[in-house]
Amino acid sequence: GEWPFWLSPRPLLIVPVSEKYADYAESVRKQIFDAGLDVEVDESDHTLGKKIANGRVAGYNFILVVGDKEQEEGTVNVRTRDNVVHGTKKVEDFIIECVQLKKEFK
Repeated sequence: GEWPFWLSPRPLLIVPVSEKYADYAESVRKQIFDAGLDVEVDESDHTLGKKIANGRVAGYNFILVVGDKEQEEGTVNVRTRDNVVHGTKKVEDFIIECVQLKKEFK
């Protein structure tokens, strides 16, 4: 089902564009986890499209795509489970938004 963010068993998934960005994905995961949020990284060898599709089917509230541009700028590219692309956001700003969603029970 489509759980609200604060109650979701799968709130956040980080999807690296390729294996080259696994370290950056892990550093983003650590920042988000340290802020008290549940987060996973898709480390599979699937294509980017398949990773995103799997995240949507699994019901993750937000899918965070990371690649070269995101690594250089310290950002994540945010998508929702209904495949709406919200664009690039600074990791710190995205964490603040997520903590607020959790506090407001949204």
